[in-house]
Amino acid sequence: MVMVINLRVEELLFTDYRIIQKAIQENSPYFEKGFSKERGIAFFLQGTYTYDNRYVFAGTANYEGSNQLGRSRSARWLPTWNVSGRWNASNEKFLEGNSTISNLAFRVSYGLIAGLGAASNALAVFQKWSS
Repeated sequence: MVMVINLRVEELLFTDYRIIQKAIQENSPYFEKGFSKERGIAFFLQGTYTYDNRYVFAGTANYEGSNQLGRSRSARWLPTWNVSGRWNASNEKFLEGNSTISNLAFRVSYGLIAGLGAASNALAVFQKWSS
């Protein structure tokens, strides 16, 4: 069993002194120390095909699971994918012998990509500050 100790420091773009003053008056800690378990697994598949050294087709698929994505089993998995194509125009006959352009390629890509963030839990956290 691995125990992870997290020390968190929140970075704010704007800090109101009243928030810090209230935290000091309520004896709230700036830092917290806790123990948590993280479990994760990922499956990754990638393929590339090149035709005539001019056209390149590629695709990736990723299926990532973590206990930090939610309590229900269906919410714990994050499927992502990407497909892309590349045209190596510099290998075409109309650019052979061109001394100005030595390498020219065009690429297009589409997909759904994401990553697991550094969330400490899967529940929404709401805070209300009043002065």
